[in-house]
Amino acid sequence: MSGHESPLYCSAEYHLVLLNSATAIGIYNLALRLSQKTGRFRTSIRTLADYFKRGRTTIIEALQLLEGNGWFERLSAEPGKPVVYRPIYHSDWAETRSSECVEKLEYPWSAEDHDELGRMLYAHSDGRFKIYPNILKGLRSTGHTNGAIQWHFTQFWSSDSKKKKMWGRFKQYLEAQPVQKEAAA
Repeated sequence: MSGHESPLYCSAEYHLVLLNSATAIGIYNLALRLSQKTGRFRTSIRTLADYFKRGRTTIIEALQLLEGNGWFERLSAEPGKPVVYRPIYHSDWAETRSSECVEKLEYPWSAEDHDELGRMLYAHSDGRFKIYPNILKGLRSTGHTNGAIQWHFTQFWSSDSKKKKMWGRFKQYLEAQPVQKEAAA
């Protein structure tokens, strides 16, 4: 790994932005979409230049960047015909270049089969609070379902102005809410 950590998973977008070519990003995304069924991308430089409203030189440079950095594999190049490329997905690209990828940060709930409630509460808190397993256990001990905890958290979050040391206050709030019984089938 590169030593660079991120709360986001590594992706083609991360690497393509580093190439500093919006045109290359556009061509790559277009190529992935058009080649979904065949794995082959073929179109003329003129067509790409017209489509992206860029000069031929810009298109050629973008294609060279994509091929030179491993995002396009050249399948054929017949004189007078468009080059045929295979766009490379990030997962395949990373097999040989994983040292260039960012490392996904691990969260306290990461080892716990990606507890969905922890992920949802983290997202609803705008990433401001880490949700540790003991917090989830305490919230679940109130008898509320995961869906109810999530719903009550969004209500609490929007009304709580302190946003500090909030888990104890939220648990008290949750305990004061009536537990909804499941509807009979």
